[in-house]
Amino acid sequence: MNQNALSICAQNGISADVSARIAKSAGFGAAFDEIRKGALTRYLNSPFPTESSEQWRYTTPDQFDFSLAGEVGLATLSVSDFATGAPLTQPGLAVLSFEQALSQEGALMKRLLAEEYASDLKSDPITALQLATAGSGVMLKVSRNQELPNWVKLSQMIPTQTKGYAPIIVVKVESGASLRLIEDLDVAAEFNFARLEFVLEANAQLSFVSLQRLPDSTRYLARHRFHLGRDARCSVVHASLGSAVARVDLDCFMREPGANAQLLSLYLADGARHLDFHTVQHHLAPHCHSDLYSKGVLAGRGRGVYYGYIRVAEDAQKTDAYQRNTNLLLSTEARVDSIPNLEIRANDVKCSHGSSIGQVSPEELFYLMSRGIDRSTAEKLLVQGFIEDILGKIAAIPGGALINERLHALVMERVEYKNG
Repeated sequence: MNQNALSICAQNGISADVSARIAKSAGFGAAFDEIRKGALTRYLNSPFPTESSEQWRYTTPDQFDFSLAGEVGLATLSVSDFATGAPLTQPGLAVLSFEQALSQEGALMKRLLAEEYASDLKSDPITALQLATAGSGVMLKVSRNQELPNWVKLSQMIPTQTKGYAPIIVVKVESGASLRLIEDLDVAAEFNFARLEFVLEANAQLSFVSLQRLPDSTRYLARHRFHLGRDARCSVVHASLGSAVARVDLDCFMREPGANAQLLSLYLADGARHLDFHTVQHHLAPHCHSDLYSKGVLAGRGRGVYYGYIRVAEDAQKTDAYQRNTNLLLSTEARVDSIPNLEIRANDVKCSHGSSIGQVSPEELFYLMSRGIDRSTAEKLLVQGFIEDILGKIAAIPGGALINERLHALVMERVEYKNG
């Protein structure tokens, strides 16, 4: 074990005994426990990142208390109808415990968490730590050619006084099937340490919304990964409105020809809130399309980070990929870092990226205030105009009208900023 890992292990209090205790409480079964042991070994033998690491320059590891990963509480994961709140027992949708998932989908689970699909994470000790300390897990599976037209809400019931929460959620949408899924994160643990894996088989369709509105007492660190098969389509929305510090690592893999991904995100950082999106659009096959559009509004001493990559493999000819991040600052003390990147190894592609950061224009404020509108209302109108286009894109995704209405109301509630 290297010295860095030894010091971090001592600092975080994570050990084989801690992982074994969590494994016993979680009861995922012997097959998962082997995956867990491998992850713990990788964690203990990998250098833990520091603020000098490129991926952790803007949101540093010391902004999270990783010792709480050793104190995870067990949560109940369930699904319901988003519109009505009624329990969901829809044909074609199965909700499996991890022990059931490993029995029915063992090969897939191992590919995702320990083998081929996890190969890009083998050197990441933080992802390994999450796997080693996972205390809650569920698999949602939509059967072949089944269409679920209503939004499904994924609920996470966390016991009060829970310090750490480390769920793993696996979603499989089989060939020709469709799913609309929303996670509404409003329940608290001091440290929310989540991993979500989505697998879309050929011609599958997914609309997924992650609405993060956790209280200011929490820290949120999540990895969301999407694996798209031939001609699969996904529309993904991340709205980050809460938590003291929140970071989402989003990886979207276009693994087979014809895959199509739309990735939308909106974040609002006020007070001293720190919100971070790290994204990678992995183009691994030819004739695939991805379109990422991210917007941020920052006020007070809020901090935003967008760090994104488009990566195109050598064989991924005819790739069409786009990435854009734009930000509006309502305060001179607010700050944002916007770093889009391209890494292209194919020679017949269409790829572009861009970013912009702008302060609220004094002329626009003056124009509105000269017509009898107070400063707070004027800023609210400017923010509403700024986010209108991304809300329109959300409304246009399959089933998006209902989500847009809900998100618009939440955003407008939060735009009563006090710049200080």
